[in-house]
Amino acid sequence: MVGFMLGSLVSGFFAWRSTFHLVGLFGLLWSATWTLLVSSDPSEHKLIGERELDHIQSGIMKLNEGRKQSMGSARKAAAPWLLIFTNPVVVAFMFAKFACKLSTDAQAMQIPMYLKNVFNVSKELVGCHNLARRLREKMHQSILTSIPI
Repeated sequence: MVGFMLGSLVSGFFAWRSTFHLVGLFGLLWSATWTLLVSSDPSEHKLIGERELDHIQSGIMKLNEGRKQSMGSARKAAAPWLLIFTNPVVVAFMFAKFACKLSTDAQAMQIPMYLKNVFNVSKELVGCHNLARRLREKMHQSILTSIPI
């Protein structure tokens, strides 16, 4: 997500190839950070204290006990996929999502060329416009996904 936003800005000021270098650099930094700070088990983590470790492990034990009790009599039912994907609400949602994505991608490709060719806007300003557009999209997404239904 950060790579896409910064990529728009970087491609306005530097060659388009630098966008891929920037995203790759962020990926390497994230991988190194993840490797150094994350462990698969809380007892192996370097930054967790004894008190916090006891709290985590007691919570895991309570969670496992609750699962064993609830799974004793319950049987897992198969999901009705055909009914789900033929539901009119789901079909309408998938169509709306496809149409929104198609129009957003078309705008992302066509508006920069339009601004450059018709209004002679510099590529730096076009990159800033793309960054602002992506930030606005992400803000709208975060607002819409935080609204309870």
